[in-house]
Amino acid sequence: MTDATQPLFNDPWSSQEYAARCALDVGDNWKIRSVFRGVHPMLEDRIIELEHDKALEDDQKWAELDATSGPVAWLPEGWILVVMYDEENPQDLKTGFVNVDKYMRKPAEASNDH
Repeated sequence: MTDATQPLFNDPWSSQEYAARCALDVGDNWKIRSVFRGVHPMLEDRIIELEHDKALEDDQKWAELDATSGPVAWLPEGWILVVMYDEENPQDLKTGFVNVDKYMRKPAEASNDH
């Protein structure tokens, strides 16, 4: 179970960060680096292809990667793909799909119990 602190206000960024912490089971020291609402379905194949190309240096491989065009698969409403980093060790990354709606604060039920 995560020790993430729920945001006090209805701030979309804080709500996404809270949901991501809960979904990835990390604490308050984890921050969002990137949020995606759509992904390129064939991007992973292209990355693998470039990683195995021995003729290219590492910096050339990433220069060859173009994610500015091509088909985009939009995630269902309420879902995001996040990359998070640990403030105490920024090289530590966690990535995952998050259903933001699952962790949104629900209004308190009104009660007339007297």
